[in-house]
Amino acid sequence: MDYTGLLAHFPPERERSLKAIKRYSMFEVMYYRPDVWLHSQRVAWIVDSLWPAIKDVFPKFDRSKARHLALVHDDAEMETGDIQAGHKAVMSSWRLAQVAKNEEKAIVKLAKKYPFRIGDHSYRRLLLDSLNKRSLESQVVSYADKVDAFCESLHEVLAGNMLFIEPIMFYTGMFARFDRKFPRLKPLLGNRHSVFANTGSRVDSWNIKTSYYAAFGRSHTARTLRKPTNFPVYNRWRELTFRYLGSKEAIAVLAHQQER
Repeated sequence: MDYTGLLAHFPPERERSLKAIKRYSMFEVMYYRPDVWLHSQRVAWIVDSLWPAIKDVFPKFDRSKARHLALVHDDAEMETGDIQAGHKAVMSSWRLAQVAKNEEKAIVKLAKKYPFRIGDHSYRRLLLDSLNKRSLESQVVSYADKVDAFCESLHEVLAGNMLFIEPIMFYTGMFARFDRKFPRLKPLLGNRHSVFANTGSRVDSWNIKTSYYAAFGRSHTARTLRKPTNFPVYNRWRELTFRYLGSKEAIAVLAHQQER
């Protein structure tokens, strides 16, 4: 699946704008800081990887809509900038309402600027759905968005960046109560047969071995990226990066340390 091809009607400036938005600005140092362009693609990959579990419990789920939602879910940040989940978690209700209003204004502006339709979907409606999260598809995308953030944080901690212990704890708590925020997702979350739906799974919870963490605290390399860790969700996340980007680009993304 060529995910970028789904947005072929957009001008190149959109890609440039999303690549210019770096994630986790609240963190002083991030060794492998991703941009919103890559993040949006990874969310789409995760949604597709969830598909076997999704179709078993949500037979009317619109897979095409979910793919497109994933790819544009952060487009409003081209106007608003990156507003992080950690910041939102401590905002007042009034401040959160202001953030939502600003995003609505951004959506109106983007909908006038970019193509009216993406495949069979209205670009404006996709952005509004991403903001309001009323559809099942947008809620699954929201979950996949958190899975990607969790794995990005694990990637940092395993390389020795202990600043990212905080987001790991934050997202672990968020997963534990996600079905309270979105009750419709309860049949999907915790599915034992889906790595991404069961984020808390471990390779061997009864026998924790030193070898699982032999590379802990060291920069990622082409060699260490191929070695399994004790976190299946993270292993799968790396595999998807290699599958869709190819070995050379995946290593550049996952092993090129940008900051110290």
